[in-house]
Amino acid sequence: GKSKRMGYEKQKILLTNTNLKKYLLIFLKKINLINIFLNTKKLKKNNIKYYIKDELYSESPLIGLLSSINYFLKKSIFQTTLILTIDMPLLTKEIIYILNTINNSYNGVYFSYTQFPLKVKITKKILIILKNKIIKNNYKIKNILILLNLKKIKLKKKYYLTFSNINSPKKWLIINQMLYNYL
Repeated sequence: GKSKRMGYEKQKILLTNTNLKKYLLIFLKKINLINIFLNTKKLKKNNIKYYIKDELYSESPLIGLLSSINYFLKKSIFQTTLILTIDMPLLTKEIIYILNTINNSYNGVYFSYTQFPLKVKITKKILIILKNKIIKNNYKIKNILILLNLKKIKLKKKYYLTFSNINSPKKWLIINQMLYNYL
């Protein structure tokens, strides 16, 4: 996205003396997620092993999901993908663990409180559904998650803060204070 409400790129927000992108990467490596891919509008090179270029320009996170699934289908390297947004610094290992341990007949899982993070199977059927919805400009993510046959997981309210995202300077101040108190 363009981070319009925030006023500048979220990935550049400083958090514990590092930017939000690096903070997320450190968190993912600490919980032993090693195959980390980043969606981007332009391919970049740095210490991150893999970038996936967005296939279309849009502010919708669905483009990242579409691009990722298409990339993984072409490479035939994974059966599922865990999709996170860069602006959720309060995510915990427990939340990621819940997504990774649920096996069922659904095409993936997400939490009832928010659309992201989510885990999705990598299939041509899901790719086709995403492409059709994006072409028709139907960007209601919640409706698409239902159409994709993803299981909605309900969590206790104590987890809701975990899904707080940085989408405005005011929200950033609140989350920053929470992190300061936590760390």
